[in-house]
Amino acid sequence: MLRDRGLVDAERWRSEEVGELPVPTSLQGLISSRLDRLEGEDKRLAHNASVVGAVFWAGAVAHLGAEKGSPPPDPHVGLETLERRDFVLHSDVSTVSGEDEYAFKHILMRDVAYGQVPKGRRVELHVRFSDWVEILPGSAVDEFVEIVAWHLEQACRLHREVARAPIEPPLLEAAEALANAARRAERREGLHEAERYYTRALDVLGDAHTGVQLELRLRRADIMMMIGRLKEAYDELMEVAEAAPGLDRADVECEASLLLGDIDQRQGRAAEAHRRLAEAQSLAAQTDNAYLRSKVAFVLAALIADFDAEHDRATDSLRAGIATAEEIDDTPLVAEGHLRLAAILYNRGDLAGAETELRRCLELARDLGSHRVEAEATSWLGMITYHRGDPDEGERLCRQAREWFERTGDTYFQVQNLVRGLAVFALDDDRPDEAEKWLREAVPVALQIGGWVVVEAYRYLVEALVAQERLDDARELVAFAARNLPEEDAYARSSLLMAEAIVATATGEAATVSTAFSEALRLIEELDMPLELAEARMMLGRSLSAVGDQMGARAELERARAIFVRLGATTRQDAIDRELVELVEGPAPAGPSTV
Repeated sequence: MLRDRGLVDAERWRSEEVGELPVPTSLQGLISSRLDRLEGEDKRLAHNASVVGAVFWAGAVAHLGAEKGSPPPDPHVGLETLERRDFVLHSDVSTVSGEDEYAFKHILMRDVAYGQVPKGRRVELHVRFSDWVEILPGSAVDEFVEIVAWHLEQACRLHREVARAPIEPPLLEAAEALANAARRAERREGLHEAERYYTRALDVLGDAHTGVQLELRLRRADIMMMIGRLKEAYDELMEVAEAAPGLDRADVECEASLLLGDIDQRQGRAAEAHRRLAEAQSLAAQTDNAYLRSKVAFVLAALIADFDAEHDRATDSLRAGIATAEEIDDTPLVAEGHLRLAAILYNRGDLAGAETELRRCLELARDLGSHRVEAEATSWLGMITYHRGDPDEGERLCRQAREWFERTGDTYFQVQNLVRGLAVFALDDDRPDEAEKWLREAVPVALQIGGWVVVEAYRYLVEALVAQERLDDARELVAFAARNLPEEDAYARSSLLMAEAIVATATGEAATVSTAFSEALRLIEELDMPLELAEARMMLGRSLSAVGDQMGARAELERARAIFVRLGATTRQDAIDRELVELVEGPAPAGPSTV
């Protein structure tokens, strides 16, 4: 300030007649005073630069300062003045090819300059900056997606704060820019970031443009499903599905019904899921949308496999969906299809077939650069590798998947990785305290998801607690799990029965052990899940041994071993072989199970 007023130079006072110095009472006031002493053109240049941001480019500043119908003025002389006056710095390297890049020397200088620009003028300048970006080379435009979205969003927000602005608010442009930023965040696996961008786009629109709102809400609900906020996603999708027919948007209604059916399926509401997916299938046929037909085929396959045990029909549906996705050259959709097919084959006990699908999925994920899909496939591959005789490598893969899930925020698969992968591995290796740690991490997220995921997490947590002789905690957890049981979900019911049997084994209640295991085995057999059936029989054998029925224990372990051998699950087979050696020697009983 003193230098600007000619009172000092770099070495000394230039005037002995100082008098009273008009020192501002705040740093912002001092900066504002210095800006006010600039020549008119230089001050406007500083204002225009402040609208661009803390970092700005000569071409952008020139574009903002251009009068209608006139070529942009050369800003370099003014920028040299601002640099000499210690407001800005020139950068040696520019992030925009062919453009000189500058930065305000301090963020407060930018903020004060920006504050001096009238709000109505800022609206216009923010829009002008987005126009400048549009004339940049294509790659630069892609890099500026989030910046353009912010500028257009600011223009809309400022427009609400002024009585009269020189232009109309760019509502649609801002919403589209924010949606583009959300899609970009999705591509780099930033699901939480994508959800925030969609929310900001909806905030910009307010009550205007209901058709655009509907699509944005659909996309946001899809993201909320991925990050585990199923209750919020469900409420949003219900409103979207109800509003879509009134706007003649069968495609939006179809996808909303599809996603609602997916949530119903995950949370154990089989009848409602069937109804929703039938609606979605009909709407997809009406719209002749290949993407939607493929997605419906995928979700329907999961439903009929999990609840109807129609695995052949499910795999046929998935293969048809994958073929459709390949026809439209939608690689992410093809990868999703292979992942879903692997899950069904895994549940059928076809571990080799599941691994083949996962290897293909991983190839596609790497081509896409998708850590999210790679994490999902790696998690399943870890479980298969564990069962097929390499437990150390299986656990390593699941730990790697966990790191990726933490980055992407894909909670549904994250919970499965923690429960079916890391916690089960720890329990098998007699590390119940570590298993409890993984399960405690999974439970809060599982509660948000609901359905069988919660009950299964509680089942293994009960096993970890019993292994640590914390029976009161285990009993309390079983009671809580019962209150969260989805009525239509046979698998969830079987998991609860297993948890009850584990506690009964620890307390020596042989009758309860027998009853609970008998019903659990019946349910799992009806679901045609051989790997789960073998594990249940293995656990039954251990329980019978614990309550003193050595003959019955040997029979069940032999039955479990036979299934594991057929499936190629050598890790479990080896574990049973060791347990059989430890049992009292004697002929294994023939005939039906003792339970």
